[in-house]
Amino acid sequence: FSSRRRHPRFKCDWSSDVCSSDLEGVAGGIEVMVTDPDQVAQHRAAIAAAAGPDARLLDWQQMNSSLFGALMVERNVMFLILTMIILVAALNIISGLIMLVKDKGGDIAILRTMGATQGAVMRIFFIAGAAIGVIGTLSGVALVGRAHAELQSHLNLVCRLLLEKK
Repeated sequence: FSSRRRHPRFKCDWSSDVCSSDLEGVAGGIEVMVTDPDQVAQHRAAIAAAAGPDARLLDWQQMNSSLFGALMVERNVMFLILTMIILVAALNIISGLIMLVKDKGGDIAILRTMGATQGAVMRIFFIAGAAIGVIGTLSGVALVGRAHAELQSHLNLVCRLLLEKK
């Protein structure tokens, strides 16, 4: 928390260029450290009562509110982007399965005449779709992991080079 008086009063003698405050001996600000920074709201009432009615209390969340706002916007935008990516991937899988069913219409007819039920044919295509999804997810995770390792090694190299030049 940071506590400051709203309007400190100053006395200035312009002829001698000396200014003095009538609040000498009074603290202009107090900083209170707490063990758990996420629980500052619990301590706010006690600190406000101890500081008095003229004190203005600012906690670290209020002092950095623009940063927290930017982080919330970033989080929401990232959620939206990832949702769109997943939606496009899901639609791609669905359209691929539709094309597969259209292409395999004759094979489905042969399976049906051999005695396969409609549920059995649907299970075949469901398993095919699930396999495509699992293989795509695993390959995506592997590619992202590899890209992350490469980028991290390049970042470490740049950091070492920059630190050696100092």
